[in-house]
Amino acid sequence: MKFKAKIAEGFKHGNSNTDFAVDGPHLTDDEIRVIQKFMEDIAQGNPLRGKNKPSWVDDDHNFIPGTEGYREENYWHYHCGPAWKKFTFRGFTYDLKFNPGGEHSKQCIHYAKISEDQISIVGYSRDHLPFKLSRHKDNPFFSEEDDDE
Repeated sequence: MKFKAKIAEGFKHGNSNTDFAVDGPHLTDDEIRVIQKFMEDIAQGNPLRGKNKPSWVDDDHNFIPGTEGYREENYWHYHCGPAWKKFTFRGFTYDLKFNPGGEHSKQCIHYAKISEDQISIVGYSRDHLPFKLSRHKDNPFFSEEDDDE
C-alpha cells in the first residue's frame, strides 16, 4: 500500500529542540534525509526496516496508561535509525502496520494516521526514551499552541 505524507505545520515551523522532540528548524541535514527517505519509501509502498507501532500501546499491544492523547490523535512512531540496536530485527514493517519486530533505534519519526492512506509527520526524536506520556505537561506533541493543519 502506498501512503501520502504531509509535514504538520507545528513540526515544520516549531521551536522544540530536545532529544525527545526536534522540530524542523533544528533538524540536521542527515535527519532531514532520514525523514525524506521514510516519506519516499511509504509513497512507493516499500517495506520498512524499523519497528512501527501506535504510541499508546506496548510491544504486546497492551494500552499504556497516560497515553490517551496519542490514541485520540492516532499517533504512531516509526524507529528510523541510524543508531540501530543490534539483534532486534525480526521482520519488516509493511503498510505502516503494527510491527514490534522491526529493528529498534533511538531515533523515531512521530506521525498521525489521518486516513487509510495518508499520514501527517508531527515530530522527530533523536532519542525517544524516556517516552513522554501524552498527559505530561512538557510533551511538545500536545502543547496548546500546536497547529497541525
